[in-house]
Amino acid sequence: MSDIQKIFQVFLECGVFNKPSKKIVSLSTGLVANDSVNAYEAQSVGKKILDSMVGQSVSEYKFSQKNQVKTLASATHVKTSSGAQIEMDSQRLYQRLLLTGFNGDIPLPDLFRYEMCSFPPSLFDNHVCMRMGDKSEIIHHLLKLVPESSSATSCDMSMQYIIDGGSLLHKFSWPKNASYSEICEMYVRHIKQSYCHALVVFDGYHGSSTKDEARRRRMGNDIGATVLVSPEVHVTMTKKSFLANPSNKQAFINLVAEQMTKADIAVEHAKGDADYKICMSACLHAKEKPTAVVAEDSDVFQLLTHHANIADKDLYMVTSKQTVCVTTLAKKLDPLLSGALLFLHAFSGCDTTSRPYGIGKVSVLKKYAELEWCSSIFMSPSSSKAEIERAGEDALLIIYGCTTSLSLDSARVDKFQQKVGTATQYVSPEKLPPTSDAAIFHSHRAYHQVQAWCGNDLPAEEWGWTTSPSGLYPVKMSQPSAPDRLLKIMRCNCGGNCNTRTCTCRKNGLHCTPACGQCKGITCLNGPPVDIEENEVENDDDETGL
Repeated sequence: MSDIQKIFQVFLECGVFNKPSKKIVSLSTGLVANDSVNAYEAQSVGKKILDSMVGQSVSEYKFSQKNQVKTLASATHVKTSSGAQIEMDSQRLYQRLLLTGFNGDIPLPDLFRYEMCSFPPSLFDNHVCMRMGDKSEIIHHLLKLVPESSSATSCDMSMQYIIDGGSLLHKFSWPKNASYSEICEMYVRHIKQSYCHALVVFDGYHGSSTKDEARRRRMGNDIGATVLVSPEVHVTMTKKSFLANPSNKQAFINLVAEQMTKADIAVEHAKGDADYKICMSACLHAKEKPTAVVAEDSDVFQLLTHHANIADKDLYMVTSKQTVCVTTLAKKLDPLLSGALLFLHAFSGCDTTSRPYGIGKVSVLKKYAELEWCSSIFMSPSSSKAEIERAGEDALLIIYGCTTSLSLDSARVDKFQQKVGTATQYVSPEKLPPTSDAAIFHSHRAYHQVQAWCGNDLPAEEWGWTTSPSGLYPVKMSQPSAPDRLLKIMRCNCGGNCNTRTCTCRKNGLHCTPACGQCKGITCLNGPPVDIEENEVENDDDETGL
């Protein structure tokens, strides 16, 4: 009976009984499935496959992917004009399309107008996530420019402190089997003992956010189920799993904020990301008295540097490693650089935008003078989409050192030809600039983020994001991966051994692969040799490790 009670308690905490849903939800991770997922019908799907095999010859029967069970895991695929989906590793797809294009005598400019991959590899990694930028580079670079802004001494406890609630939540380990009330008391006690005048600002988790992508990357599959959060209830999962669930996190924020308010600690809540609210609160208090922001996020640092008024009282940022006088930094920096900081940071990669492959944040910061016009377009709340797209393309041309090229598509041709002349191996797709098409969505996301940092909230769905049951996802590109005539001939649909030129793979000098309609590169005479396949797997592992 006790085991049944334990199971019942788990279901109760997961909200199984009080939150009915027509969607498939993983209780262990909290992920919501789309309508195509049918893993729960595995038995009936398997029975249908077995029934279809009855009376068939083993050598003639072909398994079809469309009849397989669909799970929560989503495969990267390329769509053809007929609606068919080709699933293939991006590196292999790129090489295959390129070779097919060359054999088909397609001019390079026409070929490189397309990404030649199922996603823009210069902006997205092999997991189809936006490439991460090293945000800490911005702090290191600015402190090198103004070293006197860094202080080894701590701030006076009596000054006004603005506390980043997000960083605060991660400050302490949670004792096992502790109640939520006991955990809240840890935070309340810390604030009361450490600061005389404190304002704690928390993020808001009330639906989809442009930070969904970054949160999914950080948490992976370690997402706890939604549980009941009240003072007397005890924690039944790890802190990481608990906070990875937005519903849990918001419920705990509400509880700890209530406890802080009772202890006479000032608390404010942001509707979404709290960085801008933290910055504006700090700048407001700095008009009256010296103020320090306690945070670990580089986004907060660059916001303070951009928005700080040098005529106000001293404004500091306090991290676990150092204290920086933002007022001193703002006074000594070139106004052109501090004015462009939001654009430079967003365009070179942050939590909501991609880092272009091979482009470091410092190299972008050093080009702030060349990017002055581009920055002015992104900083203006009245810029049109056409202006933003033009400025974004110009900015990428400057960043990639392709200022003589007329467009990103032509820059891709120039870069490819340069690299082919010096490379000892094939030129991988991520080393080329993105297409003009992919750059449009990168520019839209960067503009959306810059405007958010200026207090101008824009609808994310109109600026490079799309909605799904599990949150917002970045739009990667709008045009096909390659010219349609290439997609039609890059895989065969032979019913034979693929040993004649009637096989489109053999005709174009290509091995058959799992993307092929019938043979899958396995049951024919044109499949890749085993030893080559093994080497390719080893190379893929090496590249992933980098």
